[in-house]
Amino acid sequence: MGAAAKAIWLIEQHHAAPLSLEALSDKVGLSRFHLSRLFASAVGLPPMAYARARRLSEAAVALDLGLSVTDAAFGAGYESPEAFSRAFRDEFGLPPSALKAGGGLAGLPLTHPFTPEEDMTTTLIAPRFETRGAFTVAGLSAWFEMSQLAGVPAVWGRFAPHFGTFPTREPGVIYSVISHEPGAETFEYLAGAEPAGAPPTDLETVRVPAARYAVFTHEGHVSDIRKTMAAIFDEWLPASGETAAESPELERYDHRFDAARLSGVVELWIPLR
Repeated sequence: MGAAAKAIWLIEQHHAAPLSLEALSDKVGLSRFHLSRLFASAVGLPPMAYARARRLSEAAVALDLGLSVTDAAFGAGYESPEAFSRAFRDEFGLPPSALKAGGGLAGLPLTHPFTPEEDMTTTLIAPRFETRGAFTVAGLSAWFEMSQLAGVPAVWGRFAPHFGTFPTREPGVIYSVISHEPGAETFEYLAGAEPAGAPPTDLETVRVPAARYAVFTHEGHVSDIRKTMAAIFDEWLPASGETAAESPELERYDHRFDAARLSGVVELWIPLR
């Protein structure tokens, strides 16, 4: 069972006593960030948002079947009917009393147990291992929620006019640097290049710390990188005996990548402890 599938199973077993993100990540064997990223890529929601939506959806069904608001609240793991009512309104746009008054489930955006509709399997090429010293990437960035991956291409669109306007240590090579605070469910995505001298003043910079990396090769369209990432964290990492570090991940693009077709070879640099 992969990490995302195991997390879904655990969430479904704990509607009445919800697990924290820390407890869930411990049971799955990934950091909170890596679990959140992998989960959101597979499911479309971060794990805690999915867990909340699922237990409130189950509570809505129970209310429709005749359970009282108080019993539904405690059954969903809330400390009071008031807290439950606030969460219910935030999720569905109406209070549980409206459902009890005869509104029923029709039109309610319930979240059902996730069943993957897409085949996420892929052939993973064995990685090479690299140790690299600290370096700087200059570019443009944005912060994203785990479920906002569709906004990433816009970062590249903003950086594109700057590429080639300053000397770089690796001509023709560009990076994405994916950074996060420990335990956070948000991440910073920076598109840029390693400047050969002082970085341009109109660009942001991120200092990538020295690290040992497992370097994976993704071949194909960039939209399928998430399949490669799933294979890394679901299959390779548990079997490798390695542990991913809470350091920035890198995507490295060179002449093997066709920017017009958004397809080709991308190197995924996963930092290790």
